[in-house]
This record gives sequence, C-alpha cells and structure tokens, in this order.
Amino acid sequence: MLGPPGAGKGTQAERLAAKLGVPTISVGALLRAARLNEAERQAQAKGELLADTTVMRILGEELFRSPGDLRYPKGFILDGMPRSIAQVALLETLLAPFRIKAVVLLEVPREVSLQRLLERGKTSGRPDDANRTVIERRLDLSEATSRPIIAHYEKAGLLVRIDSTKPIPEVAETIATHVALKGKTRQ
Repeated sequence: MLGPPGAGKGTQAERLAAKLGVPTISVGALLRAARLNEAERQAQAKGELLADTTVMRILGEELFRSPGDLRYPKGFILDGMPRSIAQVALLETLLAPFRIKAVVLLEVPREVSLQRLLERGKTSGRPDDANRTVIERRLDLSEATSRPIIAHYEKAGLLVRIDSTKPIPEVAETIATHVALKGKTRQ
C-alpha cells in the first residue's frame, strides 16, 4: 500500500487485511516502536527517511521468526513501503518467499494530505503529524522519492491506482475489487 502521507494507507490497509483475513504490517508503526539510536530518533522526528539497512532489519524481524521461517505464511498487507527506489530491490529480495499480487497506490492531492495530517495530528499523539513544517517536509520527500517506485511497479504490471479522496468505504471496495482481479491475473 503506497501513497503520500495522509493518503489513507493505514486505514485502507486495515480494511483490506480484514477482508482478506491477513494481518497488516505498518512499517511506520514498526519504526515508531523500534529501539532506535538518538540520531535515528531525531531523523524520524524531522520526517526524514531512516537508513535502508535499519528499515529492512526491523521489517525482516517482523516477517521472519528466523531465516526461512515465515511469521505470516498466508500473506499480509504491507503499509507504507518501499519509500525509496533503493528499498524496492531490498524489499523484493526480502519478500522473495511471497508472491506480490498488487501494489496499491492511493492518490490524493497534496492539500488534502496536508489537511488530513493536521487533523490527525490533533488526536494521534504523533509529533510528525502535529507540525506543519514537518508535514510539508514529509510530503516533499514523498513526492521526490515516489516517482521511480511508481514507474517500477507500473512496468511490472503490479500497480493499481486508486483515488483516495472518495469516501473510505468506497475506496476500500474499489481496492478489494482491483486486488482480487490482480490476484487472478498473477496466479
């Protein structure tokens, strides 16, 4: 599940996971809960990306009990990754035991993302959602890094573009329909 901050990735990942009976793996939540060093915590608080090696280590620890021992053999919904083109190759190597059915891109205008994040910041307790400057930096970073990722998954025939400005239930149903169709064509 890809998209800019505030696109609804977490909301839609949870809905799709419930429909499919698989867990959601939120990379953002994993990183917020991880034991990071001070420099990594400061980078995270500023809305900057963490080192790919750090992200992959934390994700790998979540997906595998030990090398080759999958924690989620029936699959999962990955929320918010990859965030850089370098992470694409690393992620595909890490996910080699799984068959990726679809990569959902939630599309939303920047101003809508900004307003959603400012609203979420009032109740989420997340410092990166409460500061307009940090939000703007996160949106800038997302825009700058997402183009090659989108192109990669489009070329691979995995990308599903979804307008996430519509009501949450409508977006969820559209995603479920497209993922089901992609799953049938990739068997």
